[in-house]
Amino acid sequence: DTLITEGQYFVLMTVFNALNAILSMSGMVANTINIVTFRKLDAHDNFLMCFLVLSSVDFLCSLSAFIQQVAMTFWILETASNNKIVFLIEPRAMYVMFGNIRSCLFSAPVLITLYLSISKCLCVVKPFNFKNMFSFKRTVWVLMGICTFALVSYIPVYASTWVISQFDKTINATRPMLWLTPYRDVIRNVVWIIRDTFPSMASEVIIIICVTFMSKALREAAKFRASLKQVILESSKGKAKKNVDNKSEDTMSFSELQLIKQVIVVALIFIAGNTPKVFLFTALAAVPDLNFGKRYQNFYLVLMYSREVIENLISAANFIVYYKYNSKYRK
Repeated sequence: DTLITEGQYFVLMTVFNALNAILSMSGMVANTINIVTFRKLDAHDNFLMCFLVLSSVDFLCSLSAFIQQVAMTFWILETASNNKIVFLIEPRAMYVMFGNIRSCLFSAPVLITLYLSISKCLCVVKPFNFKNMFSFKRTVWVLMGICTFALVSYIPVYASTWVISQFDKTINATRPMLWLTPYRDVIRNVVWIIRDTFPSMASEVIIIICVTFMSKALREAAKFRASLKQVILESSKGKAKKNVDNKSEDTMSFSELQLIKQVIVVALIFIAGNTPKVFLFTALAAVPDLNFGKRYQNFYLVLMYSREVIENLISAANFIVYYKYNSKYRK
């Protein structure tokens, strides 16, 4: 690799391994707390059901990421010992396979977050139609559809990546190793573009629109209540109280502010986690040498490790968002 030397790559790999191990363990603990908490709350609440499924998928993502870091640790040990320490299964193969599992699962939180944003937006913009639009039964079907899509749409990548017994010339022995079909890169790029890149870009735009509309609707509702309160004050206490609570016209209730903040934070977390992934997938499709086993392999792997740090951080950070902006969660 002309961009990153083997020595630099080994140091970066070790650092990213430590970071991802810490973040993935934090994600497992945080999402376990989320799952236990949401199961104790109203099971027929649309939002809570979405949060429960989202936390469950995030837990599986964190678990897959943690197993990846264990495999990477074995990989580092083999490399540092000049293959004096050898494991029965090639660590790289386990790292790639569980990476596929994590990538497969991570598209579900993207779509669940999108569904949450749309439903919350319509809850404010059209509150009287909300229950008819997003019933609990319909929400369950949507969540099942999202999870099914996440699993089924990644089948081509699994079909092009296997772990089979091969002769490993680095250790002069036969062991289960990573095997890739000749068209694996093309298949993976097509799948990433169809199921990850375009949906992520569209979801970012839709979420921003939802936040904008919801903020506008809540501000209009707050101004209406403020003007109504002003009329009541004028009729009951006379014009002397006309200017009382003038500031309330431009303010919102605490619950309204919490609702807007929650959606905005979710949107920012979503955008922060998906924008780098969109750029990365686009770069992989545009630069053939930026890939595993190609000219810029080390740089490609460093980019993938960086992406994993962001995704693991997002999975662990949801606990803070739920605790801060969800009153039912705190109770």
